[in-house]
Amino acid sequence: KAFYDCTSLEEAILPKNLKELGDEAFMNCSSIVSISVPENVIKIGDRFLNHNEKLLSLELPKLLKLGNFCLSHNAEMNYLNLPEVIEIGVQFLCRKKELYQ
Repeated sequence: KAFYDCTSLEEAILPKNLKELGDEAFMNCSSIVSISVPENVIKIGDRFLNHNEKLLSLELPKLLKLGNFCLSHNAEMNYLNLPEVIEIGVQFLCRKKELYQ
């Protein structure tokens, strides 16, 4: 819950040595438009980027695990680059079916 409910956060540039993003790390960050996920990240926790109304796009590195509901309820997101994931949690893109049809 590093930035949970941080409504004034608009951009996040994460350190390159980061390996894991925990549960609800950026949940309810209603102003975030950009987040840079480093190549070294191999696991993203549950509800990582839920309910972020202004997030338009996201590019993720190759991952071992993508948590449950991690990208759900992002109404404006229209682009997701997800090169490879070994394990994907349930409803990771809940309410955004046009991205994966």
